[in-house]
Formats: sequence, structure tokens, C-alpha cells
Amino acid sequence: MQKRVAVIGAGASGLAAIKALRSEDAFSTIKAFERKKSVGGVWVYNSNASPWRSMSSRDFNLEDKPVDCEYISPMYETLYTNLPSKLMAFNGFPFPEGTDMFPHRSVVLKYLQDYAFDLLELISFESEVIDTWKEGSEWVLRVKYSEREIEERFDFLCVASGHYEVPAIPVTEGLTDFANRFPGRVMHAKYYRRPEEFKNQKILVIGNGASGLDITIQLADTALLPILRSIRSTSQLPWLPNPQILEVPPISHFCADENAIYLKDGQKLTEIDKVIFATGYYYSLPFMNRFCHGENALISDGERIRGLYEQIFWIQDPSLAFVGLPWQIVPFPIAEGEGCVMARVWSGRLWLPTKEKMLIAESERIAETGEDRKFHCFGYPKDCEYGQFLYDWCMQAGKGGQVPSEWNGERRELRACSKELKIEQLARENKG
Repeated sequence: MQKRVAVIGAGASGLAAIKALRSEDAFSTIKAFERKKSVGGVWVYNSNASPWRSMSSRDFNLEDKPVDCEYISPMYETLYTNLPSKLMAFNGFPFPEGTDMFPHRSVVLKYLQDYAFDLLELISFESEVIDTWKEGSEWVLRVKYSEREIEERFDFLCVASGHYEVPAIPVTEGLTDFANRFPGRVMHAKYYRRPEEFKNQKILVIGNGASGLDITIQLADTALLPILRSIRSTSQLPWLPNPQILEVPPISHFCADENAIYLKDGQKLTEIDKVIFATGYYYSLPFMNRFCHGENALISDGERIRGLYEQIFWIQDPSLAFVGLPWQIVPFPIAEGEGCVMARVWSGRLWLPTKEKMLIAESERIAETGEDRKFHCFGYPKDCEYGQFLYDWCMQAGKGGQVPSEWNGERRELRACSKELKIEQLARENKG
């Protein structure tokens, strides 16, 4: 019996999925579709990035594709990881000896390119999946190759296309009018590239995640001081207090007539040259619009992918699986674990619970996290627990296949202290 598998995406998650599928030696066809010219996904850096076309869009399936057809990555020039390279590595494939503990984005991209060296024959580059539907038991993909479109058929579909495509900008009173009145004044962190572009400007950064923290630190060297950062809560990410950065309350509303931004404590900000929203991304499936409507829609508002069992399998039809949806995790080994589970289930070496039990599991997750983006959010130590769960699940199949990382012992200890290690690194850089 033939088993044909399609994988959408050849970033870190897609590569992990491809390697896990191939290791099962159970599939007649494994074909990955990557719209870019090379592997790496979000780690492929674009030196130039055009601004987002609309500050008020809630179209979470909007593709962010500029005129030159080069897809925009959220990577910025001086991005360094927040996680130790030893922790980030796939199982059995360490970063090269001598790699910095917190490497530059270019080192991570080279690592992924090396990891993919024996997978390239399974990847079709510059091939964009533009539509997907089901005919009987087959998944039909309409794929655009240069100037031609072809329909290709598979038995299983793995979506590993990431979740850093459509910028999420919170609906805020007066924002649309403000952005239209002052073109270029408002942007999303996805389009930030280097601090020199903001020299002598007064900046307000909104958000307290990894990019918000990092961008404010970088801007302190070039922009007018203090850099303002609007936050709702204290960050759980590595961070050192900085007298050049002033934390302010959340935004109440924008007022274009006054060229002002009001905060929730009543404070009025004026003469702001740039507002940078570091507020995350919507989940989007532009190639699966047929599955984004109705009672069993995969997406309803871009906040999460709906109807999934353990973040991976679509409960309505487990021949569709996702790899790489969770965030606030250690992404590469977690994606590897998800890919290994998926490959074992599809090869017939592992079994899923009944549909009823899978629906109950999703309901329990919703009760714990809510219906928004937190559904896919883990953080420490829950990411370790999830990683170990994936490992234990894989091991139920017995020997054979790609083995994911185990999350007990040394790996868990390193995850536990990764925040402190990064803070120590930042402190050394400040002294230097």
C-alpha cells in the first residue's frame, strides 16, 4: 500500500518532520514544498523589509508577500538567540564545537542548512502551495511552480509553515486614523532590521516579549533617550533593568488630531516619531482557506489552530497534522518530537485515541489556557513536560525511526537555568 506524504515548509519544523518521516521507511513518497529558494524558514534573513500594508487588518490569512516576491522574515540584523545552542540542537546533531552559547542568527541558519544536507532531494524549492482540498481519501495540493500550476495528490499532509507570517496588532481606539494621518509612523517589529534606521528618533515600543525586549535594548544606542516601552506585565524572559529604557503603562487610545498617544494612567505622549508593535503574530493558513470556515474551521480568528489533538493532529481527519505550532518553547527539539510522533502514527506504529477522547483532550487544554494564542503557549517548565511526553509517546512504538530528545536530566537542567545564563551574558556585554 502506497503512503504519500506532503510537507509544507522547509524551515526547522519542516526539516524535523521530513527527517522523521524518512526514518520510518514506510512511505512511498515524501515531498516537501518550500516557497523560498533555500531551507531555513524564518532564519533566512531579508536585509530590506517593506511595511505592512494595513495597520487595521484582521485578515489572519493575509499573505505578507511584497512585489518582488521575496517573502519577509522577522529576523533582524543583530539577532542572537535567547536559548543556549546546546539546548536548541536536534537530537544527535549538535551545533559545531566552539559555537557561542547564544549564537547569531547566521550561525543558526548555517546549522539548519547542515542538518538538511541529506534531505534536499526530498524538497521542492520555489514551489508554493496555493490551495488544498480533500477528494475522497486524498489530499490535493495546487502548487505554483514559477509560471505554472500543478495539482499533486497525497495520502497525508503535514503543515510546517510556521506562525510568523501575519503581524498581530491589537485593535486600539484611534490607531487606524493615526496610522493613516501619519504614514510610516506605526510599524510592526517584523519589519525592524537595524537600530541605525531610527537614529535621533523618539520611539515607543509596545510589547514585552523577546523581540520587544531586544529591540528596545538595541535602539538605546541610536534613538533619543529614554526609549519608551509600553507593557501590561513583567516579562518572564531574560532582561536586565536599563536606565535608558522607561517602562510605561498600556495604551488607552491614539488621537490623530492631537498627534498624541494616551496611556491608561492618563499620561499623554507627544512627538513620538515611531511606534513599534512587538505584539506577536496571527496563525494563518492561506493555502487552506477551504478549511477555515464552518463548524470545524481550523482557524476562526487567527488566535490558534482549532480542533487539534496534542498540538499535532486534526481531530476531524488525522491524516492532516501540524508541526511547530507551540511557542515559548525550545523550538527545534520540540518540533522534532512532534514530527517523530506524527511519523510513527502515520506509519502505523502508534495509534491515536478515539475521536471522543481527542475532543475531550482539546477541551481540557482550552479550560487550562483559554481560546486565544495561549492555547499554543507553554513556557518553562511546561515545554519540558510536553517534550518528555512526546519522547515517551514515541518510545511506545519500540525501536526504529528517528529518536527525539529526552527531557529529563541534563537537558531539563539546562532549560531551567537558560534565563539566568542569558542574563549573565547580557551583564557581561554591558560591562564590556
